[in-house]
Amino acid sequence: MAFDYERIGKFVLGRFRRDVKPADMKTYLGLFKGMVVRVYAARFGEYDDEKFEVYDSRIIDKKVDTAIVSSKIIRRNNSKVQIEWHIYKSKSGTYKIFDVVVEGVSMALTQRSEFAAILQRDGISGLINQLQSQKK
Repeated sequence: MAFDYERIGKFVLGRFRRDVKPADMKTYLGLFKGMVVRVYAARFGEYDDEKFEVYDSRIIDKKVDTAIVSSKIIRRNNSKVQIEWHIYKSKSGTYKIFDVVVEGVSMALTQRSEFAAILQRDGISGLINQLQSQKK
């Protein structure tokens, strides 16, 4: 299973997506993918050497083949971190992740609200500049 960076990246742009030129979209999606890899690696790296358990899955919509896989990380002190993986079956038949909800907080919705302020103020070029500066 892999992240669908393009789907997440476009969702995160929200209503601003329709104004983005193809060249800017390509640049943005490349930078967005790099940011997601860095952020998730850092967040999940905190749980090194702890128990990961999948305990449930449920279909959300059979028509578009989407589901939620429920899991938890059991920390050394026995506390639990609840994680829901929102997935869908792609046209190629593989499952792709389109959102991760940690302790009830959607990563995609959180990112969307963070980006909305930048997009409102500075447009896609401002967001691209910010993502480029975070790479360093």
